[in-house]
Amino acid sequence: MAASATRLHHRSGSSSRSTQRQTMSSASPARSGLEHTPLPAATTMKDTKQIEEGLQKLREDFRSGKMQAFGGARREAMDSVCRLQQHLAHQHVQFDKRLDHTQAGTPAYTEESNRGVSELMFKLDDLCTAVRQLR
Repeated sequence: MAASATRLHHRSGSSSRSTQRQTMSSASPARSGLEHTPLPAATTMKDTKQIEEGLQKLREDFRSGKMQAFGGARREAMDSVCRLQQHLAHQHVQFDKRLDHTQAGTPAYTEESNRGVSELMFKLDDLCTAVRQLR
C-alpha cells in the first residue's frame, strides 16, 4: 500500500525524491498477482502505514487461529449463494447473446427481452432470498 501512495504522490509532484526513495525502501516488496488501487491524494504516508500495519495484524490473527472466517453450515450456505450468483451472471450473459441475435424493435425482440428479464428477475429473487437467510 505504501508503494501505491508513493506513486500517487510522485504523479502529483507533491513529494521530494529523497522522501520517495525513503518511502520506497521501507515499502513491502510487491507481490505478483496482487493489484492495488491508489489511495486518495489526501492520504498521508502515516495513514498508509497505519492501514498496512492494521491489515498485517488482521492477517496474523487469521493465520494464528484467533479468527476464523466461516465454517460448517454457514460456509455451505455462502457457497450456495456464490453458485446462485454465478448462475445468474451466466444466464445474464446468455440472455445478452440471445438478444444480440434478434433484431431490435421487432416483436420477437420484445418477446425475448420480456422473457429473459422475467427469468433473470426470478433468479435474482432466489439469490436475494438466499442472501437474507445468511443474516
